[in-house]
Amino acid sequence: MKGTCWLNIQDGRCEVNINGATLKSECCATLGAAWGSPCERCEIDVNECEVFPGVCPNGRCVNSAGSFRCECPEGLTLDGTARTCVGKDTSSTRILPSQVLPPHRN
Repeated sequence: MKGTCWLNIQDGRCEVNINGATLKSECCATLGAAWGSPCERCEIDVNECEVFPGVCPNGRCVNSAGSFRCECPEGLTLDGTARTCVGKDTSSTRILPSQVLPPHRN
């Protein structure tokens, strides 16, 4: 069920409606402090791995208090976003023919 997502709770009142109806899990896992009408305070910790399935493409999502991390299977590594597992870059270990010096002759 979708409802109103609230950015702040001040003196027991929900304030600053985030535009558009959202699911409670989406609201509370992002910017929301409360959800619904009447508004309900969001839980302190949200399991982002359950709320956002597929958040770690090619890897495994590991929930932690207040956050999450992605882990990659052997042979893959995290990209610059730390969210997607990609093949390890082996270009730095590749030797091109132009990089090989000819044998030294005396």
